[in-house]
Parts: sequence; C-alpha cells; structure tokens
Amino acid sequence: MATPLKNKVKDYDNTLAGRLVREVEYKDSVGFIDGRWLSPKYDYRYDPKKKNYDIFNFGMGIDRKNNEYVQNGELQFHTDNKGREYLTIEEERNARNHSLANAEESYNRRVAHAQKVFNSDKVPSEMKKALTMSAIYNLGQGTVSNELFEDKALMNSFLNGTDLEYSNHINRYFDKYNKGDRGSKTNQFVIDNSSTAQQPDGNITKEDIINAAMAIASAMIFPLQS
Repeated sequence: MATPLKNKVKDYDNTLAGRLVREVEYKDSVGFIDGRWLSPKYDYRYDPKKKNYDIFNFGMGIDRKNNEYVQNGELQFHTDNKGREYLTIEEERNARNHSLANAEESYNRRVAHAQKVFNSDKVPSEMKKALTMSAIYNLGQGTVSNELFEDKALMNSFLNGTDLEYSNHINRYFDKYNKGDRGSKTNQFVIDNSSTAQQPDGNITKEDIINAAMAIASAMIFPLQS
C-alpha cells in the first residue's frame, strides 16, 4: 500500500536513486513554465508530429493517467487562467519522493526474494538499489515483482553481477515496454557514477569471511615449502 502523501518521507533528490530517476526521466526544464510543472505539450520543445514527450507526464514521472496518488485523489491538478493543468514545484517533488519511498520498500522485498531464491546473504550495491528503485518507479511494482524478479538471469546479476550487467538486464524490460531512451541514459549513469560498473560487486558475505579465515589458517599450518 502506498505511503499517504500527508506522511512526511525523506527527500530523495540527492540520493543515488533520486539522481538516477531525474536523469532518466525528463530533464528538469521540460514542461517547467512560469514556475510550475505543466504538461510537456506546452513546452516549445514539444513537437506534436514527433510526439517526443508524453503529454500526460508532469515533472519527473508524475503520470496524469496512472500515478497512484492522482488515481486515489490525493494529488489534484490545478488549472491556470489559460486552462492549462499544472502542479506546483512542491507538489511534484512531494509526489516523486513518496513514490520513491514506496519503491524503496518494494526494493527491500526484492532483495529478500532474490536472497531466498539463490540461498545467499549477499547485499546488492547501492547502484543496484538505485537501478531497482528506478525500474519500480518507471515500470511499476507489479511488473518488477512479477516479471523482472521472476527472471533468474536478472536476479543472478542483481546479487552476483556487475552494476552494468544488471543495468543491461533491466534495460531489456525498458525496451519491452517502449520506455524510450531510458536504457541508454541508465547505462551512462551507471558508467559515470559506479566504481563497480565493470567489476563484480565487492559484497562480503559470511561465506567469504569463513573461506578467508580457513585459507589463512591453512597457510599458517601448512606453509609453502621453498
């Protein structure tokens, strides 16, 4: 169940997940007119022939048709004297932060599910957390839970692969659901911001500690012969 808008949640803007969502969603200025968030169709960059922006999208991912807070009536649009619907800066940010708070709760459930499937206690990197939350934000909790996290290859990369490998698995679903250039933007964000983009995660598990301790003990008991 979604966290009610009236409940205060943390500001995700400067978190890795918040930055990633802003990067893969529309740039900050698209639809931002006269200090308000309007439909992109009112922005001079919107080309109705190319339909290069979703006219039902306000701000950074607030969908006029499908956002849970719009649907349950908690988030209501205003109308200016030109008949244009809009959200204030505070309303857009508040709704986005609440959606990310819900995504973080869903992410924690996905971690538990993957660990159970692979009988592992590995914890994914912060980048993988951000990637998962962005996928939930874009594709919805149901799709991520019922499709992405029933995909064994994706879950394996979630726990054991590199950040970029996991990003590529998610991007297959961005392509499947026609999410535009979110895949390429996501990969570039990973490359620019992840120290483990091309390397396996540095996750340390109980097994790693035990194996390392056994190796040290073995070396002390059976030193190499020169």
